[in-house]
Amino acid sequence: ALPIYLVFGLLIEEWGLIVALLAVLSIITLSIFAVRSIWAGRSTYYTIAACSAMSMFLFQTILNVFGSVDLFPLTGVTFPFVSNGGTSMIASWEIGRASCRERV
Repeated sequence: ALPIYLVFGLLIEEWGLIVALLAVLSIITLSIFAVRSIWAGRSTYYTIAACSAMSMFLFQTILNVFGSVDLFPLTGVTFPFVSNGGTSMIASWEIGRASCRERV
């Protein structure tokens, strides 16, 4: 596997377990905001978009974390908002912005 996919392992090695757990906690917090957006959503489209964004971020995080500690096979999925790469970073920010925006 390429070293750019082992971002969670790099976070643990270079910055410690607390910073790596904070990175995972930030993704979980973002998912909680998405759940709140789902409950408050008036439109079916925005509800489905927030649910799919939340599940995508959680799935990417679970695959990367468990792949880094050898519980799952490493699939090359990037860690949201942290991994190096333009397309992954732009897509993560856009999906996060679109799913957690307040609806009136």
